[in-house]
Amino acid sequence: MVVLIPFSMFVIVVFMAVHTVVTVVLMAASAVLIAFLMPFHMLVTVALIPFSMLEIVVLMAFHTVVTVALIAVNTVVMIAAMAASAVLITVLIAFHMLVTMAFMAFHTVVNVALIAFSTVVIAVLIAVHTELMVFLIDVNTLLIAVLIPFQTVDAVFFIEFQVEVSVVRMDVITLVMVLLIPFHTAEMVPLIAASTVLIAVLMAGSVTMTQGRAARENAVRMEPGKPLSMFYGYIFDGVDPETGKAIYRDLDGDGNITPTGDRDYIGNANPLFIWGMTNNLSWKGINLSFLITSSIGNDIFNASRIEMIGMYSGGNQLKEVIRRWRYPGQVTSIPKAGDLYNIRNSTRWVEDGSYLKIKNITLSYDVKAKFLRKLHISRLQPYITLDNMITFTGYSGYDPEMSQWSSATSMGIDWGTYPNVKTVTFGVNVDF
Repeated sequence: MVVLIPFSMFVIVVFMAVHTVVTVVLMAASAVLIAFLMPFHMLVTVALIPFSMLEIVVLMAFHTVVTVALIAVNTVVMIAAMAASAVLITVLIAFHMLVTMAFMAFHTVVNVALIAFSTVVIAVLIAVHTELMVFLIDVNTLLIAVLIPFQTVDAVFFIEFQVEVSVVRMDVITLVMVLLIPFHTAEMVPLIAASTVLIAVLMAGSVTMTQGRAARENAVRMEPGKPLSMFYGYIFDGVDPETGKAIYRDLDGDGNITPTGDRDYIGNANPLFIWGMTNNLSWKGINLSFLITSSIGNDIFNASRIEMIGMYSGGNQLKEVIRRWRYPGQVTSIPKAGDLYNIRNSTRWVEDGSYLKIKNITLSYDVKAKFLRKLHISRLQPYITLDNMITFTGYSGYDPEMSQWSSATSMGIDWGTYPNVKTVTFGVNVDF
């Protein structure tokens, strides 16, 4: 509105100036016309002196009529111009008032909408804040202040070895090998003086039955000074030929097998070292590259075997359970069926997880032909890639590289873990 008032005043001033200019122009035109007619009138008068007075009177009357008519036309034109200017000024003033009222109404509506929106937002925020405060108050009544006694310290060492060999004979043979060996250790260090031992809540092994399913034991124990992901359980010493029950080592020598006195660290999911090597071989346009990965010295807790040979439920089992203990005196490594005591977390389920895997093999050929230039193709390279095809390991599970959990505190547990997928890929690389 503040902007429209100066604009309207400016329009009014412009139209008044135009009206004044038009009036001055019309008056000037009338003066010029009269000045032009006066000499003509005088000339005619002088020329008509010899004629009769009647003729003179007629001519003077005609001259007077013409003069009056011109004055009347000039007056009408001036009045019409003034009327048009007045109408235009009136229309502009009305338009200005209409626009001003419209903007005032729009401004009022916007202000009302913003005030309503702000009121709603403030009300919602107050409601959310109130609910959050109530929730926090309720939650705080359930919390117990405790100290976090441990942190983990990682030490990582990398050794990279690269060899590049080029042999020039009739053709060029290039072999590039890159060997990477990182060493990794993880140790729990106490932040405060504490002898607390933490047991990772992992589901592996069974000791009791709950609603037809095995209640699980903890498979990993963490304590200060020990590496992370250390397996914890009993030491399995075979099967009693007379009873068919598993024999667990009596570590405390009290004659009883108990969780408090006879469990110990039975495996370490951390490898001594892992390494990998990439190789690229080229000869006469034939390119062969392959990636080798390996882990050495790590253990795997094969919880899948508890499900597949534990015989604690009516589920399907592997065929090796036919060697289970059935009668007194039978010597076997598989305890009898239906006894949950036989499937406790123990060294029976811990295996060496070391492996060497040819993770990727790619074979390609660079096609070189003259007709490719005519097609504006600079490179045509068909290829085939094999992923996860070859693994060398003594592990009995599907894939020693996979783990049920990726956390550093619970590595190396295979409990129905899906293996890496073996894939074959065909393709063509084309550069234009």
